[in-house]
Amino acid sequence: MNRLNLCIAATLIALASCGEASEKPAASAAPVEPAGPPAFASIIANPAAYIGKQVEFPTVLAAGDVLFVSGETGTHMGQSWNDPSGKENSVAPPPGYVPGKPCIFLVVNDDNTPILPLQPIVVDNLTPCFAQSSFSSIKLTGTLAEVRDTQLLVDNQTVTLKAPALTKIDFKTPAL
Repeated sequence: MNRLNLCIAATLIALASCGEASEKPAASAAPVEPAGPPAFASIIANPAAYIGKQVEFPTVLAAGDVLFVSGETGTHMGQSWNDPSGKENSVAPPPGYVPGKPCIFLVVNDDNTPILPLQPIVVDNLTPCFAQSSFSSIKLTGTLAEVRDTQLLVDNQTVTLKAPALTKIDFKTPAL
């Protein structure tokens, strides 16, 4: 065989073995979880994968009881804000809501405005729902118990949204 034929034969053998390798199922590696807590969308899309896992979100209280720095208590019954386009947005609990049953939080952006579309989080058995703080950025951490439907008034329209329900709650403030 001359050199050209040898090169062609070697190339054909190499190509044939590549085809065989691609036909065999590859050993699948376990999916790599991203570092840090899971994203809201991932939890809503596949709640069973996150039940019992700790999650963390920057939040504001949308509805529930508040303990003020002065020691007095009050009730928070909604949020309103303007989005970057200037559109006014509002969210409130539905009619008949009993404050703190459950506490309703909203996931926020870096500027502390709720993320759109809304990302609600509910917490049962938390009294008060929130203690006022001088920090503008507070993260809610907890263990995912379930994902459930939650009704809210969004821009005066009743909507039902999926919301993670958390237990073992903690609030994290920025490190000083």
